[in-house]
Amino acid sequence: MASLADQEISSAMKLNTRIIYVEDEQDTADIVSAYLEHAGYCVTHLTTHEIAKKALYKEDFDLAILDIMLPDGSGLELLQSAVEHNIPSILLSAKKTEAERIEGFRLGADDYVCKPFSPRELTYRVKALLNRLHPTKHGRILYFNGLQIDPEYHTVTLNDNAIRFTSLEFALLYTLASNAKKVFSRDMLITQAWPNASDITDRAIDTHIANLRKKLNDDRQNPCWIQTIYGQGYQFIATPLNETTN
Repeated sequence: MASLADQEISSAMKLNTRIIYVEDEQDTADIVSAYLEHAGYCVTHLTTHEIAKKALYKEDFDLAILDIMLPDGSGLELLQSAVEHNIPSILLSAKKTEAERIEGFRLGADDYVCKPFSPRELTYRVKALLNRLHPTKHGRILYFNGLQIDPEYHTVTLNDNAIRFTSLEFALLYTLASNAKKVFSRDMLITQAWPNASDITDRAIDTHIANLRKKLNDDRQNPCWIQTIYGQGYQFIATPLNETTN
């Protein structure tokens, strides 16, 4: 059970967590905003693509909740702006096909929620995503030849160059790298990397792996980091150096 001090720290973190919520349906926005604010988050609700894009460039946010279908533009363009500013994002859409969800993940979305949805569920998804962004302080810093993965600060450096990953990508990379040489099926990766997530499919795993390889400059045919084990799944093949704990 959390101590009173822990609860106070958690509440303070929530109050300092700024969420940009872009939704043109006012009734839906009022309900969702009320749920998020009741949970302790600071919500900035905007209704248009134009205003939201300016806000993303001018203000600092900790999370973006973006409706794809807006009257004056696409939420996918806002997603790209959020990714450029290292803002984790949840997409909202009435589009429910796997291909459309895959496209959202490909562009850098951390979660995808299909309309109609439960405001209570969305609030829990927000909480789960933010928790994944702040891994336990007891997670190991992983060291490989030229690669360092720090779960406390959610940072990855390759040959001293910082690489930005979405929270889903980071969770996937850390799961693979912290179990170097172990072969993971897609189902195992879904269960272990994102235990609180839903709607993650095998195709989504493949998309995230492709994103990891691209950012790590990893050649699929001659990999240094992630190898496809045909018929089984994926394996992080690099040999770990000395590991430390925080």
